[in-house]
Amino acid sequence: MSEISHPNLIQILDYDPDSKWFVARFYPNGALSQNLSLYKGNILAALKAFRPMVEGVVKIHEAGFVHRDINPRNIFIEKDWSLILGDFGLVFFDDDDRTRLSNTFENVGSRDSMPGWASGIRIDDINPKFDIYSLGKLLWSMISGIPVLQREYWNTESNDLTKIFPDNIQMTFVNNLLASCVVESEEDCLDDSAQFLDNIDTLIENLESHVQPISENIERKCFTCGKGIYKMKSDGNQGATQNMGFLPTGSKRIKIYACDNCGHMQLFYLPNGDIPPAWLEELGEN
Repeated sequence: MSEISHPNLIQILDYDPDSKWFVARFYPNGALSQNLSLYKGNILAALKAFRPMVEGVVKIHEAGFVHRDINPRNIFIEKDWSLILGDFGLVFFDDDDRTRLSNTFENVGSRDSMPGWASGIRIDDINPKFDIYSLGKLLWSMISGIPVLQREYWNTESNDLTKIFPDNIQMTFVNNLLASCVVESEEDCLDDSAQFLDNIDTLIENLESHVQPISENIERKCFTCGKGIYKMKSDGNQGATQNMGFLPTGSKRIKIYACDNCGHMQLFYLPNGDIPPAWLEELGEN
């Protein structure tokens, strides 16, 4: 850790490997595991605290290290409440001198945060996906306020953020992010943490722009009155569409939604009846 400097990685002040000791900066607010209620239900606050630490993980990976033990107990909280990744006792690195203490087939990592695919693999096959998986679980804990997510079960009835916080439709965006990293098969996980960081930046930008997910299965609050819910009034039915003042021709379709409180309308154009990609993405089909 003396070789890597980042404000969201634990700071080593002094050390003597021969005598087996080091001194690290003290973080007075304890571990994230003791403060999980800080970000519960607040996606934007969680992401803004989470993002700088992910940036630190990108630096770790660029230096050839894999942390392998990212979980709420190993995240410390600085005086300004920024998150600091610590406990590098299980870090993996290329080790021609064989100083690393990991055995060839050792299952290293916290049971509840490590990916299942890492069980029984050769230690030299460890890659950054290990940490990306764990980061996804960490974000789920920060938003849910629940310390442990079993396996990849973020979309079950009891763990689905859209069910835990049914009044926040933007939880769908978080689920889409989790679907790219907290996965059963290694090949389904994002390849590198830099891409994961880019996805987080996109999500933060969308949330700050008040973007809403689009799906027939999601209730969307009215932008105008802020009280009503948009209800579908026409789904390609030309008769219903004409009654609302529109005259579509050919096979073009128009979806029309209206607020059930103030009447504000939203229109979606579906050329040739095809569902635009944005709809499919929010349904988890694309």
